[in-house]
Amino acid sequence: MALTLYDTKTRSDRPFDPVTPGHAGLYFCGPTVYSDPHLGHARGPIVFDVLRRWLEHEGFEVRLVSNITDVGHLTDDADDGEPMEVAEKYFWAYFDAMARLNVRRPSIVPRATGHVPEQIALVHELLDAGLAYERGGSVYFDVSAWEDYGELSGRDPDELLEGTRVEVRGDKDDPRDFALWKHAEPGHLMRWDSPWGEGFPGWDLE
Repeated sequence: MALTLYDTKTRSDRPFDPVTPGHAGLYFCGPTVYSDPHLGHARGPIVFDVLRRWLEHEGFEVRLVSNITDVGHLTDDADDGEPMEVAEKYFWAYFDAMARLNVRRPSIVPRATGHVPEQIALVHELLDAGLAYERGGSVYFDVSAWEDYGELSGRDPDELLEGTRVEVRGDKDDPRDFALWKHAEPGHLMRWDSPWGEGFPGWDLE
């Protein structure tokens, strides 16, 4: 049976045509593990678990990867416990909850804290390409420098609402820009050395 998937970029249905015949690589973004899992955490795992099971039934060798964000949020006056203890607790709470929904574990579960050097290297690449800039020890992606930004979502970058998640930082060139690397303020528990000073991966904290 042929599999057809919706292509967000082209806004059309496309037949599934794997790069390597007989193999399928799947990826979805996992949770930030600093609180108890909730219903919203289950949507992605269930969708991809169903897809994975169907592909395996059809004879594909499937590798499913889902990352875990276990870095960047804890401060010495906001949370209880040592950072990695907190992350470990909720890491397993998340997977225990998924197991109760009969969702299988991914093939690979990379943690953000295990790949900080690679993230720093990628930020370097974006800076060298003129797609990012540094301000006060933080590095921001320059939305205006990427002509196709918003292509996948179908939204016009000029029409994006500003500051709807948290208050917009004043050190950005443009309110739409987002952090790639964050300067670690006093009291921030998780920090790494970088070319821009001590900090942590920015993710979507802006």
